[in-house]
Amino acid sequence: MNKAYIILVVEDEWLSAEFISDTLLTLGQNVIGVVPSAKEALLIASSVKVDLAFMDINLQGSVDGISLAKLLDEEKAIPIIYMTAFGDSKTIEEASTTNIYGFIIKPFTQSDIEAVLNVAMARIKIEYHSMHTIAVKKTQLNLGHEYIYSFEREALYLHNKIIQLSKNESKLLLLFCSNYGHTVSLSQIRSYVWQDKEVIDSTIRDTIFRLRRKIQKLNFENIVGIGYCLRKEVQA
Repeated sequence: MNKAYIILVVEDEWLSAEFISDTLLTLGQNVIGVVPSAKEALLIASSVKVDLAFMDINLQGSVDGISLAKLLDEEKAIPIIYMTAFGDSKTIEEASTTNIYGFIIKPFTQSDIEAVLNVAMARIKIEYHSMHTIAVKKTQLNLGHEYIYSFEREALYLHNKIIQLSKNESKLLLLFCSNYGHTVSLSQIRSYVWQDKEVIDSTIRDTIFRLRRKIQKLNFENIVGIGYCLRKEVQA
């Protein structure tokens, strides 16, 4: 493992939490915090960039691990590895609606933790490289009408001021800018923006509609039955 990931452990069983933390540290990872509840996890996530979270499904307090993952996904899109003593299909199905990158059943060993971590990190690396292949070649993109997209900051500027976008709108715009002038399929959008979750076409359409309203001068074209394209502006 080359890169040390910043990992948050959310587990209310002290012995289990210590075991996970010690194992991750042994594997060369950076454990930013070990907390037993959703409240403490949200506090850390709001102040520190977290690359990955090991999340127990059953937590102290009224908010369980799956509900906490949904709260985190609204703002941070943190990859989640779930931990649970219950591997029933209903729990797995509910967890699959969140930003899940792995699932580990208690009791587990150090080897189990290492294996699920390796799979999660491999997926994170693939997603990162696929989205930044074009970005590393060009740090800024002139979209016309005085809109400038910064790949480095993953932000859109108009007259040097950032256009405020939601998490999904920002991810969608990065996808379009990375494929500027080319059609992006619905499956590509689902894969990157929603991590292959089962979202209906109207959800994608509504997100694009909101994005269009915020940057009305850009030409987002609907390629019927295929996907969408951010058309290049013709330079005078």
